[in-house]
Amino acid sequence: MQMTENRIGFGDEDVLWRVESYLESKHFPAFRGLHVSVQQGVVTITGQVKNYHERQVALNCCLRVAGVLELVDQIQVTSNVQETWT
Repeated sequence: MQMTENRIGFGDEDVLWRVESYLESKHFPAFRGLHVSVQQGVVTITGQVKNYHERQVALNCCLRVAGVLELVDQIQVTSNVQETWT
């Protein structure tokens, strides 16, 4: 398998691992259903979350990872219901 590196020297496989690990570290159950792909540093994230807060956290996680040159957001919000704290 050939390792593809982006303009700043990060391999796509490395960026993918970093993004997925960072999302997992946030412990949002909805993130388990997200799919991430990387091509030449362009990260595409797809899937569904239940609110806009989870969507924004997921996007911010992707943008904080070294090697991400561009982010394509294909996350769908299935419901904008606010969680209540009891």
